[in-house]
Amino acid sequence: MSELKKPKRTRNPDAKFLAIIEAGEYLFSTKGFERTKMSDIANRAEVSVGTLYRLFPDKPSLLAALHKQMEDGFISAMRTGWSLGDTYPDRFDYLIESLLDELIRVRDQMPLYMMTKNIVGAANHQPGKRVIESIQSLYQDAVDQDAARAFPAGYQAAIGHAIIEGAFRAWLMEPTEARRLLVQQETQDLLKRAFQIV
Repeated sequence: MSELKKPKRTRNPDAKFLAIIEAGEYLFSTKGFERTKMSDIANRAEVSVGTLYRLFPDKPSLLAALHKQMEDGFISAMRTGWSLGDTYPDRFDYLIESLLDELIRVRDQMPLYMMTKNIVGAANHQPGKRVIESIQSLYQDAVDQDAARAFPAGYQAAIGHAIIEGAFRAWLMEPTEARRLLVQQETQDLLKRAFQIV
């Protein structure tokens, strides 16, 4: 009687992708980008080096995927917040609240994101560009409805991005709930004044 062969253990390709992303994020954060080897990432993700290189041909492409994942979270948070308001002032309020929630959720990853912008920029990925484009799209909706002051294309998005980034840095100096509520309120007020939201 022949023995039955055990089926090979297979992993969902999406699970492999996520495992590699998580391993890269952890190792880049703890060892640094330069000192992390592709083989270290493969070992931590429990995938073959061949699988790693098939999905990510080099470290900058993996880093760009990490940036994209974080940007996807920011864009989703902004759109979720925007959809909650009935009036444009409310939409801007909810957008800021939702975005601050997301920034706080990923705050441990932010140093990696900030320190590696130049690396992913060299890999033909412009960090923050998609976030700025999303801000611009939502803002243009308000302008089209005469609910906000019109600026030259892209200008308002850059201002909004700078205000939001500054608010998050202010919160990081004192990451308490009371401080967060203050930063959120001040940011909402500042955006509405800057863009003349009605």
